[in-house]
Amino acid sequence: MPLISIVTPVQNEGQDYLLEAYESLHSQAMPSGWDGEWIVQEDGRTGFLASVLPADDQISTGTGRNGGAAMTRSMAMARVRGELVRALDADDLLPPGALASAINTLTQNRDAAWCVSACLDLDEILLPRLEAIRSLGWRWSPSQGMTATGEPS
Repeated sequence: MPLISIVTPVQNEGQDYLLEAYESLHSQAMPSGWDGEWIVQEDGRTGFLASVLPADDQISTGTGRNGGAAMTRSMAMARVRGELVRALDADDLLPPGALASAINTLTQNRDAAWCVSACLDLDEILLPRLEAIRSLGWRWSPSQGMTATGEPS
């Protein structure tokens, strides 16, 4: 059983940001290594996750009917196996240390039912910059910074 389950509902526009969310999740420094699962639930579409996400045995994907973000998140929550759960929307990034801090807080305070941590919303903060970066043939990721793709969009 994984220690933590990350739950991400994805609607149509979320696929544009999902790789950045994945990289912010997997760039987290974890004291005992990554012991988690990422549950990514599509809302009403089929097949696009395989073309966006890398092959990873810690990623579980599913497809539901087009019922909105709340229904999609609930469908993902039904598949949680972890002791702890963290919501991560497809258009959000986790800042460095966010997962380790939440895990430490919750495991050291067993009476706590939940904790709050920050994330960066791609829609408001980074989206305009990411679109400009991509249009110039560059790619940004939390783990690698700026890299040239050689393919302006």
